Amino acid sequence: MYTLQIFFIIIILISVIGIKFRVPPFITLVGGAVAFGFAVGGNPDAVFTQVATGCASVFNSLGIPILAGSVIAKYLVEQGYIQQIVSDIRKVLKSPLSLSGFAGYIIAVPSTCPITAYMILQPVLSHLAPDKKRQSSLMYLVALGSTLGVAFVYPTPVTFPLFDTFGPKHLTPLTFDMVTITLSVIFLGLLIWWTKWRAPKVTEQISDIQPSSLIPGKTEKAESEIISEGSEGAEWGLEESGYSDQKYVQPGCEIDSGLCTGKFHPKAWVPFLVIFAAIPVGLFLLHLSHFTLVQFIMFAGMIAAVMVALPENRWTGFVSGAKHAGVVIFDICGAGALGYVITQSTFAQDSLVVLAQNVPLILIPFVMAALIQTAQGSRIVTSILTAQIIASTGIPPMMNPLALFLMIIAGAGVICFVTDPYFWLLHRTTGDDVKTVFKRYTIPQVIFGVLTYMVAFAIQYFYP
Repeated sequence: MYTLQIFFIIIILISVIGIKFRVPPFITLVGGAVAFGFAVGGNPDAVFTQVATGCASVFNSLGIPILAGSVIAKYLVEQGYIQQIVSDIRKVLKSPLSLSGFAGYIIAVPSTCPITAYMILQPVLSHLAPDKKRQSSLMYLVALGSTLGVAFVYPTPVTFPLFDTFGPKHLTPLTFDMVTITLSVIFLGLLIWWTKWRAPKVTEQISDIQPSSLIPGKTEKAESEIISEGSEGAEWGLEESGYSDQKYVQPGCEIDSGLCTGKFHPKAWVPFLVIFAAIPVGLFLLHLSHFTLVQFIMFAGMIAAVMVALPENRWTGFVSGAKHAGVVIFDICGAGALGYVITQSTFAQDSLVVLAQNVPLILIPFVMAALIQTAQGSRIVTSILTAQIIASTGIPPMMNPLALFLMIIAGAGVICFVTDPYFWLLHRTTGDDVKTVFKRYTIPQVIFGVLTYMVAFAIQYFYP
């Protein structure tokens, strides 16, 4: 039973050391894995072998998708395609609130990181409201939209480990996405409606343009200044101006207004279109498994992004995207190391005994994910750790895989507070106090988490 105490001590120490001393997550997670292995009596050679194996397993699964997503995002920004994408979305979604929420949702999926999506969109969307208070409303919608996209849509670093770890035979990614995209879009729609009801003036009209908000380095606070003040840059590789560098303005677009002429800009959407077009090719022509399908479609999207970029920007864009991807990938590899070391101990059996004595079996995946998320703050880390721990128990065969996945997703997003780097990024960029950020960022996710669990419970009850 002592493995539970060791686990929570290690998780708390990882959070405290990371936040207080600004130690990069890869170091704290791998250090935590080594400390856990030694604390439960593992010999040094076995522990370091487990650490390497855990890192390698995650890199094998997510290396190409995360690299591809980061490179695609960087090319979109540098080439000025983000302006065109936002303009195209705005033709369908006239309300700045809807535009902000769904832009965050859409951009977060290929970028594979909600913070990256936020950093891409913040300079573009911040001019859609005339004052700081209304701009903050838009930024919260970008943040929550991006978290919903990454948390619910397959394939992202949150959802992909669930399929990779459990390998469900009776749940396809398509079925999963049909349920989760519907659910997450409903959540986002309700959030937009609530924000519109609370602040109706935000949607009346697009404000007069604030040119300074669109020019990198000339916002009220430059992104470099924002990042240097908190721990987000150190944690997610958003150093300097992160993803706000726009080196090229597409014809028909104005840097001052962010507006682009024309009915539709297909070139800006090429990476996304190629990703979607590659899915039936991978499934029906190449007969790929869900694991290799993700590698294939994301690699295809990255190749498309390279091809539509200007020749002189292809190398620099790839290097910039790879630099960001490397930080994210190795942070996640650290989580894989910790998770693998934990699963090689008796933690799963010990925790199952304790939780089974105190909570119903159907609550265990949700509670486990919520505890891990509360302690260390990253949904991606939570998804990987929880999946590895639950997979080593007897729970998966007893549950509908869709219900199980939704329970883990719900737990991974139910508590996003002081250990969540996104929380502090919003605190810095909006200028709101901690109480306000908690109310506008954390509370909605608590509600979404509880509602998601209720849906999962219903699925398990009616389709066991």
